[in-house]
Amino acid sequence: MKYSLLVVVVLSILGCSGDDSPKGPPGVVIKGRVVKGGQPIHVPRPDISYGLVEVSLIAEGSQAGTSGEPVSMNLDGTFEVSGIGKGLAAGKYKVAVRQLIDAKDSFGGVFSAAKTPITIEIPPGKVGSEIKLEDIDLDKYLSEKPEDEKEKKKK
Repeated sequence: MKYSLLVVVVLSILGCSGDDSPKGPPGVVIKGRVVKGGQPIHVPRPDISYGLVEVSLIAEGSQAGTSGEPVSMNLDGTFEVSGIGKGLAAGKYKVAVRQLIDAKDSFGGVFSAAKTPITIEIPPGKVGSEIKLEDIDLDKYLSEKPEDEKEKKKK
């Protein structure tokens, strides 16, 4: 009897309403693949989630310090971001990527929410569907050198 009462109390606290997934306006599910030099990023210990790579999509105009919910990439470099409910709203997004190894980002923060040079745009006409991005090769962005400060001032 004591255990039956405990089960009833636990179920009433958790609720029995069925589907508790978040609801939101329809959006776009984003699928992609992040690589480095054309290859998936090495994950030292996937069996214990050590060195997993995370991707976040941050809506343009978001407050400083806020970021989209990170999703872990699969070992082949693929990821899927579905946001709240059924996808992300149309608009421009920054793509942040990080890999924490020993509490340090293996990319040195180059692809952090504040610094990432990678952006995508979700067009309004795609709401309710899925977009498959081209591969995002981090080496492309790492090899781009910022313009010399003097050159910037001349412009």
